[in-house]
Amino acid sequence: AGLFCVLLGAFVAWRGYGYSIGTLSNVGPGFFPFVLGSILVLCGLGVGAQALRVPDVSVSMNLRPYLAIPGAIILFALTINRLGVIPAVVLTTVVASLADRDSTVRGTLLLAVGLVVLVYGIFVMILRIPLDPIAWRF
Repeated sequence: AGLFCVLLGAFVAWRGYGYSIGTLSNVGPGFFPFVLGSILVLCGLGVGAQALRVPDVSVSMNLRPYLAIPGAIILFALTINRLGVIPAVVLTTVVASLADRDSTVRGTLLLAVGLVVLVYGIFVMILRIPLDPIAWRF
């Protein structure tokens, strides 16, 4: 994971450096990717250093998070326009909660309700993004 972060961060910083970085008072289009890529490199180095400090540990692969989280993102992309923002957020929350073995139905439903209120409040009411609360387009 640390090596992946270092490689990805180095690539992003390198691509960002290819654009005009500008100055701190007049930021160019390459500044943000360069800084984020550099931060990702530092985080990757920290993760790698911590992994080297830990003694040999048996590694078991749990595929649930690796399937549930991308699946939730894909489900959100497929349902936001067809079902509306409220059902899309609820479905996404339920699928994403499958990544955690310790999640409960009650906790997932409370999280879904909280996220619906938060997402609808921020994106629809405050930012005025034209998202249908509920839509049935198939």
